[in-house]
Amino acid sequence: MFKQAIVVVTAALALAGCDSVCSRAERVQAGMADKVRPCEEKGFSVRAFDLEKCEEDFQECTDADKQAADEFLDCWEKVRTCSPDNTEPFANELEACLAEHPMRLGCQPF
Repeated sequence: MFKQAIVVVTAALALAGCDSVCSRAERVQAGMADKVRPCEEKGFSVRAFDLEKCEEDFQECTDADKQAADEFLDCWEKVRTCSPDNTEPFANELEACLAEHPMRLGCQPF
């Protein structure tokens, strides 16, 4: 019974959004910086992440906006590391994430 209660509480906390879109975006962007690093000489880069600005911007966003941002972040987490010998697949994956997971202006984590 106790284990079930822990699972239920843990699931409820996850659904309640204890991990904000912005704190997750900060981690995902750090991971993306690692994926981009091999192609920096080819012009790829990841700009610095501003957690405070993101949190401030997302105060006005709806639950649907946050869901869209989470889906985009899911996609970004799946993007493979860039290869300096062939950057096209990497660029295509990034573009596909943007195209497949549109976000309302002002409710984008980056």
